[in-house]
Amino acid sequence: MERLHRVRIMALDELGKVARPSDSLAVEAAGERVADKDPTVRVKAIETLAKLCPKGSDMNQVAGMLLRHLEGGTESVRRSAAEALSVVCKGDGGAVFRLAAIVKDHHSQDVRSIAFEALTMVTESGSQDQTGKM
Repeated sequence: MERLHRVRIMALDELGKVARPSDSLAVEAAGERVADKDPTVRVKAIETLAKLCPKGSDMNQVAGMLLRHLEGGTESVRRSAAEALSVVCKGDGGAVFRLAAIVKDHHSQDVRSIAFEALTMVTESGSQDQTGKM
């Protein structure tokens, strides 16, 4: 089992290096591992999705997947999802609205806190210009 775990992580790492951004097959492959039972594999899958950040309609699917992982799992998975959201959503109004709802209404203080961090990152990345300056 440990070997399979390492193979999945290595495969996701390589996928993030060799796949073209927005490659739908690569996004799909990384997306399948986001549901892995091992949290370390889920973290690597989320990081890979952020690298592959699809543009257009697939972005909404990836953002939805990341938002679901913001609310569940281990803290490392939630933090990775928050960081990936800041890359994938880049000021997307729908993501901002969904994150604000989590911050306001979620029963878990930990989830509300991480959602607030994600909300801050998503709105900051959306207000930066192309050079990364505010």
